[in-house]
Amino acid sequence: MSTSVYWSLYHLTFVAHAFCASFVLAATLWLTAHGVLGLLRRAREGLDPVGDVLRDRLPFVLGLAITFGVGPLLFVQVLDGHAFYTAALLLSHRFMAILPALIVGFYLLYVQKTRWRIATGRAGRLLVPAVATACFAYTGWSWAELRLLALAPERWAAIYAAGPLAVHDPDAPLRLLVMLGVGLQVSALLLLAALRGAEHASTRRHVAMVQSASYLTLVAAQWLHSPVRAGGDGWLPGCKLALAIACAVHAALWLPVWAGRPPGRIAPIGTAVVAQIALLSVIRSRPGSGPGSPAAATPEAATSQGFVAFAVAFVGVVVAIAVALRMVRRDLARR
Repeated sequence: MSTSVYWSLYHLTFVAHAFCASFVLAATLWLTAHGVLGLLRRAREGLDPVGDVLRDRLPFVLGLAITFGVGPLLFVQVLDGHAFYTAALLLSHRFMAILPALIVGFYLLYVQKTRWRIATGRAGRLLVPAVATACFAYTGWSWAELRLLALAPERWAAIYAAGPLAVHDPDAPLRLLVMLGVGLQVSALLLLAALRGAEHASTRRHVAMVQSASYLTLVAAQWLHSPVRAGGDGWLPGCKLALAIACAVHAALWLPVWAGRPPGRIAPIGTAVVAQIALLSVIRSRPGSGPGSPAAATPEAATSQGFVAFAVAFVGVVVAIAVALRMVRRDLARR
């Protein structure tokens, strides 16, 4: 099987993983922020429809994120095996600490669903999601460092001499910022689907206000991100343009919610979110470009695969936007 097929399968499986993993990070951070506000205001426990929805869905979605993460993990080892294993060995215990972090975060998601005093008190509603957020943020940060280190063989000798604690990559927090931005969109999408009743109109508007922050995080991360790490190929500006179009369509689909009207179909909004995740995956990851990979054998092969990836992503985004616009027109015609 050719490398381009594995490359495409990597991105296909990674989109499903990123959809769920980004939601887990953003939702736990959302609950942490709510806990901070509750502690500062000393508010009594009351109705919290947004928090209830997030707490109810987080454990299941985390299970999906871990399951969907197996595919891209296997594909990246096929595409960049030499670089992947070298980076993992160099990171040593920092990389292995992902496992206990995931275990602690996973069980904390269940703890915050209980009626235990540690979870229902004002301090508990802050500490439990805060620790879970730290666990998931560390996991995302470590994976970002691993991937970036795998793409930088010129740093290996220095890191081997200095030890794993010397690994510091300025792009790692930016990748985590992108994950948070996508997670805010996914969280808002799931909340919009769960809070469709008329009694939740004001809550939906608050959700729309929070999800708008996702654009700030995505723009900041793309502005600060070095294009060299993303490959710097000629097709990269085209992918970023398609990403901007997908973001604009996504924002337009949220306008009825901003205006206080009940949302139409959720599918067009979800399609726009998935399109953004797919484009970000193509822009920010280049599996098969590492040392020792089949794609690195010839420059012609790498260029060809880059064009194929751009063509597939571009066609996918165009189709997704067309489907979303068609659904919106149908909803408007029925009203």
